[in-house]
Amino acid sequence: MQFIRVYQHTRILLTALLFCTYTFGWGQCTGELGPAIFTEDFGQGTTSGPPLPAGVTSYQYVSSNTQDGQYTVSADLGQLNSWHQIGDHTGNQNGKAFVVNASFAADQFYEIAVNGLCGNTTYEFSAWVINLLRGDGGNPCSANEIPVNVRFEIWDALDTTLLASSDTGNLFSTAQPQWDRYGLLFTSAAGQTGVILRMRNNGPGGCGNDLAIDDLSFNPCGDEVSISDNTSNSQLIFCASELPQFVQLSAMTDTAVFATPEYQWEENTGSGFVALTGETSATLDVNVTQPAEYRLRIAEDAANITNDQCVNFSDVFDIDVQSLSAPTAADPDYVLCNGENGTIAVNAVSGLQYDWYSDAAASTLLQADSQTLSVSSAGSYYVTATDPVTGCVSSVTEVVVRDGASPQLINQSFTGCVGDTITLDAGVAGFTYIWSTGEMSQTIDVNQAGIYTVTALTVDGCSGMATFTVTLTAAPTITGIEVNGGNVTVQATGSDLAFSLNGGMFQTSPQFALPAGDVITIVAQNSCGSDTAAEGLFQAPQYFTPNGDGYNDRWNLRGVADETARLYIFDRYGKLLKEINPQENLGWDGTYNDQPLPSSDYWFELRGEAVQVSGHFSLKR
Repeated sequence: MQFIRVYQHTRILLTALLFCTYTFGWGQCTGELGPAIFTEDFGQGTTSGPPLPAGVTSYQYVSSNTQDGQYTVSADLGQLNSWHQIGDHTGNQNGKAFVVNASFAADQFYEIAVNGLCGNTTYEFSAWVINLLRGDGGNPCSANEIPVNVRFEIWDALDTTLLASSDTGNLFSTAQPQWDRYGLLFTSAAGQTGVILRMRNNGPGGCGNDLAIDDLSFNPCGDEVSISDNTSNSQLIFCASELPQFVQLSAMTDTAVFATPEYQWEENTGSGFVALTGETSATLDVNVTQPAEYRLRIAEDAANITNDQCVNFSDVFDIDVQSLSAPTAADPDYVLCNGENGTIAVNAVSGLQYDWYSDAAASTLLQADSQTLSVSSAGSYYVTATDPVTGCVSSVTEVVVRDGASPQLINQSFTGCVGDTITLDAGVAGFTYIWSTGEMSQTIDVNQAGIYTVTALTVDGCSGMATFTVTLTAAPTITGIEVNGGNVTVQATGSDLAFSLNGGMFQTSPQFALPAGDVITIVAQNSCGSDTAAEGLFQAPQYFTPNGDGYNDRWNLRGVADETARLYIFDRYGKLLKEINPQENLGWDGTYNDQPLPSSDYWFELRGEAVQVSGHFSLKR
């Protein structure tokens, strides 16, 4: 698709500045003004002067208070109280103008030679003029005011032929300062390169005829030319992907100043305008292969066509080429690990649209207007960039997606004893490792139970993960032995425990039948160690028979391990009958003060640092 942007050609004539008017009823260029070959703005500065060169004027130079027959060059035009207090016509800071107080008799007050003209060329001369006399209540002349009236004359360089002349007409004072532009047209003869400019007062001096002149200019006047293609466009934009294009440009003259114009086409491809050999007609055929600008030189005389000061230039016709850079992949190496889905992307430029295709010819669309594309398999994918404004499309970019394999790691479990060091191994070599502990080696050593993970990364970014479960078993600790009736129950911490009573066979049950004897020894063990505990069999007989038969004649507690303990025996009234050290195994013989006590129930208390037990028993005779 060819994109064409159309620019309408509009000429704007600036006709006024502050208190300035464009009065050009007698010699205005109706075509196109070329660059000035001569200008005079009388300079700038905060002081008056310098005087004009000798021969330019016969008037007397003064620096201030300009009187009849005198002149000055100054940024201060208010030389007299009756004059407007203003600066030069352009309003430039400290810009100067030529200030003239006319002589009492009409005369010539300015003459200069202007050189560098081209032969057989029409020129416009122009100057800005102001009546300095105030037209408000400060005007001393009133009805007797002498108006400003200037005559401009252009003579040939030999001063023999008047080429053109014109008068400003009477310019009376105004309440507000008013600059007016005046000028005239003249045509140089073949080979003529210079003229003489003269300015004359058409009226006498006296009360009035006080003026200033500024910004003299000589400009070539030629045909006003515009360029368009055969569909009236004044600018074209093409897409680089659609070049070459063929365009015919045509020159159109809006105003015919030249009778027999000469043409020369010029082209600028980036290093300035150069003439196109042989292209001297009003049309130009262009084979567009790159951005370029085109313009047309136009002159009346073929001898002037190469002189920039003797020609007019058309508007520039711009042919732009919209060249979009091919998209770039956001990642130069995309990998799909183990066939998983993934996303590819481009480095996006704001304002552009990206379209994805399955083939290099961009014929099968996969995804429109997206910076990314979801993919499920390795291979080549293709993307283009489009400018929605111009419709231009970039060349195709191939984005390659490779297959990648993730490391295959195996979950593992480890058992050990508390205090052991366990080595965990990822099981595959040559990758980058990241453990849940923060370590980055293939193997790590741990001494705490728990769950550990490791991730192994390939250079392609594919990853595999494994989980390691570490179980640490503590050696057993016997925390207590409980005797209850005819049973012994072992209390211990640890797992997978086996128990032995008094050196007997190990069993998994912590319960044993109560053995004979006063002390029992328990061993608890597992794969990580063992613990041994001995316990006296604390027993309180329910009765005794102190009848002297040698059997059960004394009462005592069995299995008291606390060596600080003492046994106290009381009758039913709380009377202390006997204090016994149970460790001596002598016991009580059932007497008090060597007198046998009757059959009855008696009470006991066992008091020690680690034990305190009370109960009752029976004495039988």
